[in-house]
Amino acid sequence: MYNPEKERRLKVGLFIAIGLINVSVFCIWVPARLQISETFIRANNIWDRMEKAIFAVIDLCLNAYFMHLVKSKLVAHGLTQYMLVYKFNLVMVTISISLDVILIGFMSLRDDAVYVQVHPLVYLTKLNIEMNMAELLGKVVKRSNELRSSMPSTDVWQPRLGPMDVFDHEWLGSAKDFIMPRGGDTHNTGGGAGGGGTGQMHELNLDILQDSNPDKANASSMYLQSTFLEAPLQAGISLIPFCAVLMSFTGIAAMGVERTRRYLWEIWLGWIILSVGVGLFGSWGTEHNTTMMPAGFQVVAGIGLGTLFIGPPIPMQASVERVKDQGLAVGILVTFRLFGTLLGLVIAATAFGNQFAASVAGLGPLPAQAAILENPNEALSFIPYLRHVQLPAETMSCIRDAYAQALRAVFHILEAFGGVGFFASLFTRESAIESKEAGKQGFVG
Repeated sequence: MYNPEKERRLKVGLFIAIGLINVSVFCIWVPARLQISETFIRANNIWDRMEKAIFAVIDLCLNAYFMHLVKSKLVAHGLTQYMLVYKFNLVMVTISISLDVILIGFMSLRDDAVYVQVHPLVYLTKLNIEMNMAELLGKVVKRSNELRSSMPSTDVWQPRLGPMDVFDHEWLGSAKDFIMPRGGDTHNTGGGAGGGGTGQMHELNLDILQDSNPDKANASSMYLQSTFLEAPLQAGISLIPFCAVLMSFTGIAAMGVERTRRYLWEIWLGWIILSVGVGLFGSWGTEHNTTMMPAGFQVVAGIGLGTLFIGPPIPMQASVERVKDQGLAVGILVTFRLFGTLLGLVIAATAFGNQFAASVAGLGPLPAQAAILENPNEALSFIPYLRHVQLPAETMSCIRDAYAQALRAVFHILEAFGGVGFFASLFTRESAIESKEAGKQGFVG
């Protein structure tokens, strides 16, 4: 049963515990950085690691408790669609805790610059994981409410909920939202499986994890959804090799610079590998005909992008004469990165629209269910519906091929940008990454 007092104690306890830890870090970290005494420096080296380990344990315990509730209160009582949520959260928790372990390991490196660069990346990634999980739960509630409002008030089937006293009001409300019509036919996709019948969940019910906003998806994710007809969650899982390799090589590249004390070779190598990897994306077809296509090409692109994530800030910081100007140098780098993102988005969107319009025009008049695709501006917003629209197999194959051609054009443009980046990096002057300057406190560093 839902216990408000237990919830309140948990929130207050976490607030007090995390607050005390943060205050203790502040009281130790500031004197250590000011080098007031060796005692504070040694205490900071120990407590900083312990603090991150404690946060990792708290994160793990909270996620484990959440997964226990999902499995015991939902999956165990017939709502098996939540097993997908459980498995997805299990993978994300594993990645999140692994990032904590990696971050603690970077603290043992001789050069603090590596840790300083990786630290914000790790916590931004963990924040993104938590936000995605929160967004996923929001979609559960939203889609459940949409289904409930669209269902007739009579002749409905409800999953077995077991004894009513095992649910609190919140869990019971979520379970009742999944009422489905008895004997209704599911919508079949061009290449997907459908089904219906008494006592079966409607296929659309599983789309609580398959709704997507194409404006927030990257080109690889859109390719998987439009040409392979993968659900957004399945596309995200398919892109795990890319994300895992990218994160790994941000650390490997940093350690390479720390070991060799040089960085230009990494920047050149990163541009070359990234260009090759994105170019390989352009060879994707419309079927998963080999393992290399969904995974192998991602590894190549992930190596290049992970290397470049760490490389460019180093020459920007090494080129300044005064330490206090390093923040300005990195700010300039971020500004140009954002401008490059905007420029790439405009060029890629234009290329996608032109290529998609040309491909669809060659198909002739489209069926009414897909007539909206004759306007290329609607192509991205239609991606979530591709798996559900009922079209002849030949027409669906042609539409998927149109998406594939348009996105391959985007990949080839990005490949060309990679070549331009490599050519521009040839004019970069390599500066020494070691420098000494007396800061405001008078300490030489």
